[in-house]
Amino acid sequence: MAEREDALLAAFPRELDEDALGVLVGPDRAGEVFRRLRRHPFVRESRGRLTYDDVVREAMVRYSRGRSPERFAAGNRSLARHYLARREGLGGGTAPAAVDDEWRSLLVDECYHRLCGGPRSALPAVLAWGEELCAAGAPAALAWLDMFADAERDTDSGLLREWWQKLAPFADAVRASMRKGSDVHSSRARGTRGAERRFRWAAGAGIVVRAPFRTLTRTCTRTGWWRRTTCGRARCADPRRP
Repeated sequence: MAEREDALLAAFPRELDEDALGVLVGPDRAGEVFRRLRRHPFVRESRGRLTYDDVVREAMVRYSRGRSPERFAAGNRSLARHYLARREGLGGGTAPAAVDDEWRSLLVDECYHRLCGGPRSALPAVLAWGEELCAAGAPAALAWLDMFADAERDTDSGLLREWWQKLAPFADAVRASMRKGSDVHSSRARGTRGAERRFRWAAGAGIVVRAPFRTLTRTCTRTGWWRRTTCGRARCADPRRP
């Protein structure tokens, strides 16, 4: 029974290393559980990290979310904080276009788990990061878009589904630009530039979500509740903080 529970928890991250696993099962058990997971036929290993078969992982995530939505959300929020701490540990600023691939990869993982931990509250920040990642080039933009599609599927959120319908054409245009060997930020192709404009409009249209979000942060700042519920280190002026 314990092994089954471990396997279900380990399905939360899209790609698993021992550090992330330690957030879910405890650092003392992470090494043992990681070695056991490697033996499963539905697990692939690459560069010391584990990835579940897509069909198996989707079924496990769907089961975990249905069995205990709050535990599913709490686990993902813990993972979001984990990836944030790793990203901040790298230093190098906060502009995706000015940092390296590892920093951006950690940001994308953080965004995924923030959405899985609470789509409505996380969406404004994740959209803001997505717009900034566009400036870092097509690969960074596509990684974020693929992440958003995964989060929409894994949360079964109507809100994320609505936004993905707006973002999917942009993803198609980014892939097209990459096939042509051009960067989405500088491409002159009409379809790509049009899709970029649609994406930037979509991120800006997030004001529908951002307005109540900012009202909430101001209210929580005045009462002190915001700091108490975000590990005492939230920066209320920046909605991109978990």
